Amino acid sequence: NDALGDRKLDESIRRTLAPVVGNARLTVRFEVPRELVSDNVAHNVLRIIRELVTNAVNHGKATEIRIAGSVDANFLHFSVADNGCGFDPKSCPGAQQGHFGRQGIHERVKRLGGTVETTSSPGNGTKVTVAVDLGIHDEEDSGL
Repeated sequence: NDALGDRKLDESIRRTLAPVVGNARLTVRFEVPRELVSDNVAHNVLRIIRELVTNAVNHGKATEIRIAGSVDANFLHFSVADNGCGFDPKSCPGAQQGHFGRQGIHERVKRLGGTVETTSSPGNGTKVTVAVDLGIHDEEDSGL
């Protein structure tokens, strides 16, 4: 939550990821003015990005992670891409196997009126692209 006080979202992202990025090289290009993003949306975006980077490092063994973000109309678009081992999104373990990270990401994105798309294949890294509606200001959903 301290990261929400940063003036720039790229600073918030770096601060949030510091404990999880390990030795991976992190590139952040998040061209989104903080004042356009409510605390609720910022909190959820930081949690989504943290989960994606944690997955990239722990499961994908990524050594490079790239995060990009921009605003188009009333939507925040962002992506997390890595050079990890990749996976088949259609057959990866889910909640029934005790893996809840991807489910949590999808639930957060849905609450924010957004979409999420995963592009990955074994041996080719992973890219997750998210779009969320900046008009959503439901403070009730800001906690985990």
